[in-house]
Amino acid sequence: MSLAITSVRVEMCVVVPVLACRRGAWRGFLEQHLNILQERYWPTPWCYESRCQTIMATVLRARLPDIPYRREVLPLRDGGQVSLDWLEPTGGGAGGTSGCVLVLPGLTGSSQSEYVKGVVMELQRVGVTCVVLNNRGMGGLSLLTTRTYCAANSDDLEEALDHLKTTLKGAPIFIIGISLGGLITGNYLATRGQAAADKVTAAAVVSVPWNMVEGLRGMEQPVWNLLLNRYLASCLCDLADSFSYQLAGGEHEWDLDDVVKVGVVVVKSKTMREFDTRFTARQFGFRDAEDYYRSSSLHDHLHRIRVPLLCLNAADDPFQPLPST
Repeated sequence: MSLAITSVRVEMCVVVPVLACRRGAWRGFLEQHLNILQERYWPTPWCYESRCQTIMATVLRARLPDIPYRREVLPLRDGGQVSLDWLEPTGGGAGGTSGCVLVLPGLTGSSQSEYVKGVVMELQRVGVTCVVLNNRGMGGLSLLTTRTYCAANSDDLEEALDHLKTTLKGAPIFIIGISLGGLITGNYLATRGQAAADKVTAAAVVSVPWNMVEGLRGMEQPVWNLLLNRYLASCLCDLADSFSYQLAGGEHEWDLDDVVKVGVVVVKSKTMREFDTRFTARQFGFRDAEDYYRSSSLHDHLHRIRVPLLCLNAADDPFQPLPST
């Protein structure tokens, strides 16, 4: 298995990206086709800091119109459901002999998230069929079970791939996973091994926190990372609260009243660790948030992956910055 990671550090201007990949056909393919590996990085002078770049990208992408996908609702074996939002090239059909790219959004994302729309619009522009996997309860789809989704569990992805393999009649399937979607993709490829290689031709993951334990510790450092941490925790609380019709009450391992917001000001889970301790870990059978983060991490499981995998990370990513040494 070959692995490529391209990364750049904002304060290391006029340097080329770092390529971490063993010698072989995969590295040769990357060096031949990715011109960016030879280009020096120049940050935008008026927006050179990573969190500012994230905010600015969100503002600029907000002008993108909603995409008129063709929605396919996929029932799951446990009674849940996900949706597959298709976008074919102009004048093209679903997949054909060229196959398609399956896109997995991030933490609270969906097919209409700005960064997802940017990816699928570019895929459509170059003539590629793509389909976005909206996680349970996301993209306007009702949550039918008390189970949601997490970085360490790829069962729903496996069912979606089984469905696509039948639908596309053997045409190649590629995956692009972004942030949480990248973790789900990586964990699927690592845990299924050759079985995954029989379904997936190649994959790419973007902005993945490789070591979730260290990544979350970094996100708990004041000031700006901690503020971002608290904002994401607030988004998770809002999402869980919107699923209260399934998650509240009943005989659950979690107490939703101990997880989410109370009123407008009071927030029960103020950080991602608190949310994952009170909800995610209990829902998916982990001892605590630390156990969940260890199980989600990919840095020590990459050797199990049996398909070509391209991994793209920024060296100043708040979740997983490149070590200084």
